[in-house]
Amino acid sequence: MLFDCTAEVVGWGIYYPNSRIPGHAFSIKSEADSDVS
Repeated sequence: MLFDCTAEVVGWGIYYPNSRIPGHAFSIKSEADSDVS
């Protein structure tokens, strides 16, 4: 689980270079997950 989260954060950092801060990446990801739900 932890490794998956790290990989996803790295992915966000790659797709969103301006959002390399893990906290910010998690914030964006959680918003995206909410939209999908």
